[in-house]
Amino acid sequence: MRESVEITMLGKFTIFGPGMAAPKAVSLTGRARRLWILTAYLILNRDRGVSARELIDLLWPDSESSDPMATLQNNVSRARNALEELGLEDGKRLIANTSGTYFWAPDRETELDCEHFASLAEEALSCADRGQAIALGQDAAEAYTADFLPDCQDEPWFREQAEKYRTLYRRLCTTVTRWLIEDGRYAEADSLCADAAERAPLDQVLVTLWMQALRLNGMPERALARCEELCAALSAAGQSPAAELEMEKVAAQQAIRGLPSDSTRLLHSLIKEEDDRRAMLCDSGVFQEFVRRQLRELRRGGEAQLLSFRMAADAGHAKVRGDSMAHMENILLTSLRGADPVTRGGVDLFLVLLPGASRENGKTVAERVLHRYEQELPVGCEKFVYQVMDLNGEEAK
Repeated sequence: MRESVEITMLGKFTIFGPGMAAPKAVSLTGRARRLWILTAYLILNRDRGVSARELIDLLWPDSESSDPMATLQNNVSRARNALEELGLEDGKRLIANTSGTYFWAPDRETELDCEHFASLAEEALSCADRGQAIALGQDAAEAYTADFLPDCQDEPWFREQAEKYRTLYRRLCTTVTRWLIEDGRYAEADSLCADAAERAPLDQVLVTLWMQALRLNGMPERALARCEELCAALSAAGQSPAAELEMEKVAAQQAIRGLPSDSTRLLHSLIKEEDDRRAMLCDSGVFQEFVRRQLRELRRGGEAQLLSFRMAADAGHAKVRGDSMAHMENILLTSLRGADPVTRGGVDLFLVLLPGASRENGKTVAERVLHRYEQELPVGCEKFVYQVMDLNGEEAK
C-alpha cells in the first residue's frame, strides 16, 4: 500500500496518495480555488505549521468579516471534505489542528516535486566531482517539468515561490551547460539549452551558451538562427542584445564563412601593429581570443572590463551610420592604451577590452571616450551609448 502522499506543483497541482488509483489534478482557478490555495499553502509550510491568523490574512487580506475565524474553520472543513472526495484514505485527517496551528499530514510522508527538483539542483551545484555534478544537474533539469503553479500567479506568495524555482532552474542550466561545453559534450549542452530556452526565451546568457555549443558542434547556421530569434524577441520587448551575444553572433558568422579564430591570427595581428601608441584594432576572432586569454588570467586574480559603444539611434542612411562609426573608431584608437583591443561587433557596435581595469576605471574611460566623441562630433553623426561589464561577472552602467 502507498503510504506517502505525492504532490506535484510544477505545472499542474496534482495529489496522489493512499486509497487513490491514480493522481488527480485540482483547479486553482475554479469555484473551489480558495480551498486548494489553503491546502497548497499548508503543504508548502508543513514543516512549521501555519497559524489561523496567518491563514486568514493570506486568504482574506481585505476581509471585513465579523467572524473571520468561523469563515476559516468553514473553509478548512470543506478542504478536508474535498481531500476525502479525491479518494484519499483518511482524507479528512490530512489537515490537522493543534492549539490553533494547522498542519498538513503530520502522520504521513509527503513527496513534493518542486522540493525534489530543488534538492537535486543544489546537490549538483555544490558537488565537487564534475561528472557526478553534471549527471545530477541533468536529472534536476529533467525534474523541472514546468514553472511553479502557473495558474495562480495573481497571489503574491505564489509568484515569489515561482520566481525562486525559476531562478534556481536558470542558474542550474547555465552552470551545467558551461560544464558540458568545457568537457566537449556539445550535443548534450544543445539538448539542455533547447529545453531551458523554451521556459526562458529572453535569457541572453542561456541562449549565448546555446549558440556556443551549436557552433562548436559544427552547426553555426543553427546558432545564428537562435540569435536572430532572440534579437527579434528582445527588440519586441524593448531590450538590446548584450555584448557577449553580439560576440557569439560574429563567431557564428565567421564559422559559416569558414574563417578560423586561433592563436596564429592573434600573433599575426600583434606583429602587424605598427603604432603602439594607438589602441589595437582587430577583427572579432582575434578580439575573442584576447577575451578568452583575459578570462584565464582572471582565475589567478585581477580585474578587467569589457566596454560596448552602441549607436544610440537607428540611423536610416548608410552614410550617416558609416561616418558615425568611422568617427568613433578614430576616437577609440587614439583615446585608449596601446594594449587595449578594439573590435567592431556589428554595424552599430564597438567592443573594447580593458585588461587590469576596475569597474570605476572602466566607467571613467567610457565617459571620457564619449565626451571626446561628442566634443569632436561632425555634423550629422549619431551619438553613442555605452555599457561596462566586469569580466568577473558584475555589470555597471
